[in-house]
Amino acid sequence: MHKVMAAKQEKDRSSSSEIVAILDFYQSDLHKEAKRILEDQIRTEEAVLCAEQRIWHAADWLRLQPIENLKALILIVARNAAKSLQKTGDYNFNPLGENQDVILRELEKKTFPHLPKLRSNYQDVIVLKYYYELPNQAISELLGISEKNVQIRIFRAKQRIREFIEHEAYL
Repeated sequence: MHKVMAAKQEKDRSSSSEIVAILDFYQSDLHKEAKRILEDQIRTEEAVLCAEQRIWHAADWLRLQPIENLKALILIVARNAAKSLQKTGDYNFNPLGENQDVILRELEKKTFPHLPKLRSNYQDVIVLKYYYELPNQAISELLGISEKNVQIRIFRAKQRIREFIEHEAYL
């Protein structure tokens, strides 16, 4: 029993150090993304702290991602924190990161040719759900919204895409 507990504690420590290393590595990217939106050092720091908190909260999901996806995911979280702070002064965020154009083009080719026409909060849930293949719980943790809100946004995004397709059919 003691060996099992010791092994679990060692795993938790290595997992924590892994997240610390990821945050250290992407620290300047987090700041740049938040500063790009907020243009204010104090509010940028607040947004970065919020983004870091959300990253820690979703650490289990982030560890499952391939290393090449981490930067984009972290920037999505930073951008959402900054936009939320800019809009409302709190941290219940929405949208996408530095690699937005690449991700949108990739998704366009696959299934969602109308994705760029959607509002950014709908784009984000679609990208996280279908590009990164994250479950609703992970999306909820990363964006700081409820799982129900994730479901609603996915539903509404699909509804809007259907409307775009129907509109094109009439043209």
